[in-house]
Amino acid sequence: MATRAQQHHTIVALVEDKPGVLNRIASKWRQRGFNIESLAVGHSEIPGLSRMTFTVDGAMHDVEQVTKQLYKVIEVVKITDITGEDVVARELALIRVAASPNNRTAILEIAHDFRAMRADRGYFCFPEIDLGTGLPLTPGMYALLAARLSPATAHEALITGRRYDATEAVARQMVHEALREAEVLPRAIEIARGLASKDRATMAALKRGMFASALEALSQPVPEFLAAGRSVKGK
Repeated sequence: MATRAQQHHTIVALVEDKPGVLNRIASKWRQRGFNIESLAVGHSEIPGLSRMTFTVDGAMHDVEQVTKQLYKVIEVVKITDITGEDVVARELALIRVAASPNNRTAILEIAHDFRAMRADRGYFCFPEIDLGTGLPLTPGMYALLAARLSPATAHEALITGRRYDATEAVARQMVHEALREAEVLPRAIEIARGLASKDRATMAALKRGMFASALEALSQPVPEFLAAGRSVKGK
């Protein structure tokens, strides 16, 4: 059990882009008995330099000692402890959703808290009614649509198979914004920064309450014929 003096620390190392640097830096943490809980490595904005981001668990004093040791690695240019700073962090979630190839994108998009759509291309639709496959949505998908869309919009989208462009999708609250291609990433970063300071535990509890019915439906086993990709007619 971690003591009060221990916490997760996020350390960023700016290093020369040379072979073996990662192993040498990781060895410094290992020699001190630290477990690296997460590690991300990529090119930095400076040519010839890479950025390594470590997440470790330990006491502040011990982390500071290892940080000093890291400067003894010749290729290390700069070490920064960003534990107490406001940052935009990404998390990866692996979610299994039973859906036909044609509606997978729409289902995943409707599940997001904030949704933006390219204004110059693409469309939003649920095409099952026109495909004649006999494959309906799962109960969890219906519950998710009911939680995200108005009854009139969900009914129209499912029964007609209509394709909505960005302007129409915004008007029906399928997406929140229609953006030009160059605006998509900056807007996503802006939204993420606005949420970075929010308490995650509280946010999770609020969302569990708001979407309790959808979560319950999504947690139920997928009917066998849907999981196997068989149509109702061929059951």
